[in-house]
Amino acid sequence: MFYRNGDKMMAVEIEPGASFRARPPQVLFEGRYLVLSGSYDVSADGKRFLMIRSAGQEEGGSGQVHIVLEWFEEIRRRVR
Repeated sequence: MFYRNGDKMMAVEIEPGASFRARPPQVLFEGRYLVLSGSYDVSADGKRFLMIRSAGQEEGGSGQVHIVLEWFEEIRRRVR
C-alpha cells in the first residue's frame, strides 16, 4: 500500500491472511509534489511513480500549466 505523509512517499507491506496484518511503514523518497486527491500514480509492479512537482521545484521552470482546448483543431490550424 502506498500513501503520502507530507513530503514523504510511504509504503506499507500488507501480509495476506484471514486477519489484517501490516508491516511497519517505510519512507520510499521525499520531495515537494502536488498534493491533491489522485495526484500521483504507481505502476503495477510498484517500482515507478508518476507525480507532479510543486511549482518552483523545477530549475528554470515557470510553474505554469497551459491547457489547450480543442487541440485537434489547434493542430490542424498550425499544420496548414
